[in-house]
Amino acid sequence: MNLRDPFADWRRNPFFVLEVDTTASRAEVERAGQKLLALIAVGSTDAGHYDTPFGSAERDADLIRQALAALRDPRDRVLHELWADVAAGVSEEQIESLG
Repeated sequence: MNLRDPFADWRRNPFFVLEVDTTASRAEVERAGQKLLALIAVGSTDAGHYDTPFGSAERDADLIRQALAALRDPRDRVLHELWADVAAGVSEEQIESLG
C-alpha cells in the first residue's frame, strides 16, 4: 500500500486497467488488452487514462501487460474479481471519508 495514495492498489486492479467487467470472458479480456496496447502504440491519449471507483488513473503498455498476465492466472483473477466487486459497491462518500 502506498501511504501517499491509499487507493493506488485499488486503481491498479486489472479489471479497471483494462476497463472490463468482472464477468468478462477470457476472450473479451484479451481483446480489450490488445486493443488498448494498439491504441497506446499509435499514441492515443485517450488510452493513457482510465476511470475507477477511486478516481482516474494513468496506464501504459507495461501496466496493460501486467493486467493481462494477472487475469490469465485463474487464482489471481478470482482475487481481482473479488476486489473489483467490493470496490464497485463503495460509495463516493465512503471513499472520501477514507482518503
